[in-house]
Amino acid sequence: QYSTSIDVWSAGCIFAEMASGRPLFPGSSIKDQLLRIFKYPFYIVLGTPTEETWPGVSTLPDYKLQNDFATYSKIPLETILPKLDVHGIDLLSQKLIEYQPDKRINAEDALKHPYFEEIHKKELSQQSSI
Repeated sequence: QYSTSIDVWSAGCIFAEMASGRPLFPGSSIKDQLLRIFKYPFYIVLGTPTEETWPGVSTLPDYKLQNDFATYSKIPLETILPKLDVHGIDLLSQKLIEYQPDKRINAEDALKHPYFEEIHKKELSQQSSI
């Protein structure tokens, strides 16, 4: 039931940690981990998933855990990660840590994202100078 999209989610969490210097969702248990995804200690990161934001979420095996949580709305990640530029925020919030696995970007396309454009330019200039 799992695919490589879970690895992309993990890469997004690591990306956020590298940008902020701290874990994005530092949970100590399953319930605490979910709460931190829905509502970061003082910031609402992704909000609580609903059928509107993730069609089919209520049919997932552990969805009943979510009934223990209040409903939180999503806030912009710029609040939590002010050092990331607009491309970094787009890559993270719209692509890497997307609730719906089928809407999450794949690794190959993530590397083609505008956030990495400068890295690609440097690689190309190094290759052409050889």
